[in-house]
This record gives sequence, C-alpha cells and structure tokens, in this order.
Amino acid sequence: MSEPDLYEIRVDPLINKEEVLIQNNQPQELKMDATLGNNSSQNNERSLWLDSIMREVTEDKTNQPLLEKKIPKVPHKLRYGNEECYIPKVVSIGPYHYWGLDGTFGEVETLKVPMARQFILDSGKDIELIYSELQKVIQIAREFYDEDSITRFDDEQFTRMMFLDGCFILQFIYCVTHNYKNLEMSDRQVAGVKWDLLLLENQVPFPVLQSLMRLRLIVTVKKRQASASGYNWQLKSAQQPAHLLELLHSLFICSHKSKVKSSPRRYGHCLSYLVPCCKKIIPAKPEPVVARESRGHYLYYSAKELKKVGIHFMPSQTSGLMDVKFKSSFFYGTVRLPTLTIDVLTMPLLLNLVAYETSAALDQLPVTSYICFMDSLIDDADDVKELRSKGIIVNFLGTDQQVADLFNNMGSSLEPDTSVYNDVKREINKQYESTLKKWVAEWQQTYFHSPWAFLAFAAAAVGLALTATQAYYTIHPPKKE
Repeated sequence: MSEPDLYEIRVDPLINKEEVLIQNNQPQELKMDATLGNNSSQNNERSLWLDSIMREVTEDKTNQPLLEKKIPKVPHKLRYGNEECYIPKVVSIGPYHYWGLDGTFGEVETLKVPMARQFILDSGKDIELIYSELQKVIQIAREFYDEDSITRFDDEQFTRMMFLDGCFILQFIYCVTHNYKNLEMSDRQVAGVKWDLLLLENQVPFPVLQSLMRLRLIVTVKKRQASASGYNWQLKSAQQPAHLLELLHSLFICSHKSKVKSSPRRYGHCLSYLVPCCKKIIPAKPEPVVARESRGHYLYYSAKELKKVGIHFMPSQTSGLMDVKFKSSFFYGTVRLPTLTIDVLTMPLLLNLVAYETSAALDQLPVTSYICFMDSLIDDADDVKELRSKGIIVNFLGTDQQVADLFNNMGSSLEPDTSVYNDVKREINKQYESTLKKWVAEWQQTYFHSPWAFLAFAAAAVGLALTATQAYYTIHPPKKE
C-alpha cells in the first residue's frame, strides 16, 4: 500500500487518516462523486445556518420586550466589589430575592400580610375585587422580569407575590408620608425598608402598583401640592415608568423648584399621588481616579487644581443633578453644582440608579455622568473640604477622606456619557488653559490669600512708590524760585 498523498490530507482536516487511506484506494470516479456530494451537503448546511441567523434576528425584533420596560438584574460589571449595595437587607420585593427560596427572610417580611390587610381595609373595596383586578395585568407583569427567575412561579404564586408586595409598598409609602404613628416598625426598620425599595432588583412592575392604586379611595394630590414638593418630573407621553426606581430616577435628575407638568390621564392619578410621596422617601436635598485622563476630548481636574487657576465653586439654585453650570468672568470662573447630602444611603442609591440607566438603554446617562464628574473633581480629602466649605457637599458619612473614597470607588468602573456636561467641561478647560487667567489667579493667591498678606503687599507697594519718588527727586531736584 502506497503512502497517502499529503495534499489530500490537508484538503479536509476534519476527516481521519483511515478515511484518507480508504479514499486513496477507491477509483477516481467514486472520489469525484463523493466530493460533489460533500459540497452539496455543505451548501445545504450553510443555507440553513444563514437562514437561522436571519430568523433569530427577526424573532428578536418582534418577540422580545424592550429592555427599558423590564426589571433587569444588575450587570455583573457593576456588581463586582459592591455586592452589598444591590441586596435587600430587611424586606425582599419581587422574585429575584424571594425569601422562601433559601429558607431565610428579612425581619420585615412578617409585616407584609398585616400591612396588605390594612391597605385593603383603607381602600373600602372587597379583597376579591382588588385581587381580580390585579390578575388582569399579571401576564404583563411577568414580562418585566428575567425569564429564568420567574419560571419557578406559576401564575397563581406569582400573582400572590405581586399582591402582597404591591400592597406592602403602597401602604408603607402612605404610612411614612401621612400616618407614621400607625407604622408598626422601629426607626431602624423604616430606614431599612427605604433602603430596600431603592434597589433595582427589588422592584415590582408599575402596572401592578397602578392596578392596586386604581381602586383605593385616596384623595388626588392637587397640582399645587406637587409643585410645592419642589421637583419637576416629566415622563415621555407614550410611556409610564417601568417601576418605582425609574420614577425616583426622574425625580433625582430633574430641576428643583420647576414647574410641574401633568402626566397622561391614564396613569395620572397614581403618579400624582406617588410623586410627592417618593420625594419624601429620597433625601430632601436630595439625600440620599487617581490619574487624569482625556474623556470626551476634555481633561479632568480636581477641585484644588481648579481653585489654583481661579475657578471657584458655588451651590446651584436647584437640586437637579443636571443643573451644573459654568460662568466665566474676565479673570475668574465659577462652577455651580447641586448640593448633595452624603450618608450611608448615598452609595447604594446612586449605584442602583446607575444600574437602572445601564440596563434601560437610555439616551443619556445623567446619574452615571454626575458620579464620574464628581470623581474627577475629588481626588482626596482636600477636594472634599473645598466642596464642603462651599455648601456643595453636606457630609453625614464621616471624614472627608471617606467621602473621597466613596466617589473614587463608584467612579472607577463607570464610563460617563460624553454629551452630558459637555459645555461645562469645554468652558472649564478653556478657562484652565488661559495663561493670563492662570497668572492673575496665582498672583491673587500669593498676595491676597489673607488680610495680612494683603497688608504686607500694600505696605511693600507704598514703600516701593516712596522709594521711587525719592530717587526721582534726588536725580531731578525741584527748581528753586
């Protein structure tokens, strides 16, 4: 038996050596027929494979719900290193952290039933009627969650979970904002529930809340009351918020003391009640990089670096995160930033808003960009001290270094939207790079940083003037008449 042709072995590396040896001993006509058959089979497989790609793309476009209408899980890249910021502490809401799965439950879980009972009693409606109304939207509600997380619940189990969780949330909000003394929780538990209701993975679909609210006899909040809350909330005319966190997101980035625009009538009653209530849940003001790099074509400088070139800071007139402005004068510049209260809730609140922005495919990422902008301004405790002294940061967390670490930790894994604050960043860079303004700022800091420095400079200037005058008259004495 002759050795196999090496060329024939390399033609089709997927067949083994024995097959090559057998093929080499076959007549040439049989080899050609086999080759034609293989080519035909490959063409058919290729056609089926290409068709499957186009079929899957079509199915993706027609069958899959939009990401912005779902309650997604937190992306792994955000969860890494900050796991505790996304896990409920005292009460689980929805299927992602359902307490019955691991045999444990939060300390407030046992209050869901009595609070749901009180919600029904306050509504004045029959419990069967409210439950049946909820069943009408339950299939829509299932589509909001990750499919793998809800397959373990049949429709009845899922409906019961939504019923208890929805009633609990609405009754809790009502008690916190209108009837606090009847809330049978300690202050620590109330703070824990507020924390948990801000988590992305701890949400119920808004249609569930809307269905439950529709039958509750609550006086509609008047428009002037909503305006008094100091928040301008505006939603797209064709959609309602997917969940409570999205509503909070719109409150968090909006302008303070702005005119309130009414929502579409089909869900206006629910929102007109929830908006001022949610405002009381989130902080009122609102509460809650080591190397410089080029992002969005602009360099980022710390607060103390900007101060050295005559760029100062002042609090904005509003509390909205988008209200960041820069005003340049002939020699100096002023950056206006919204006041932010920093405490233990700030980091989980901001990170869950970032997780929402990342998962909802928004046109802009205001909260993400705000964190990155603050991270660029804050390198260490001295930067925090500068912003705190101007009333931009209210520190209830601890030391200034802790606040610096908080923003550096959050901003290290985030990428900002370069279109947000673009005008502000451009003007800051223009001011920073001005040689004349740098010289004026350095001169001011050298000779006018304190009253004593100014007096010393003034005395030196007067002494220099007197010396020059004396020298002039020595050389050119006045003529005697």
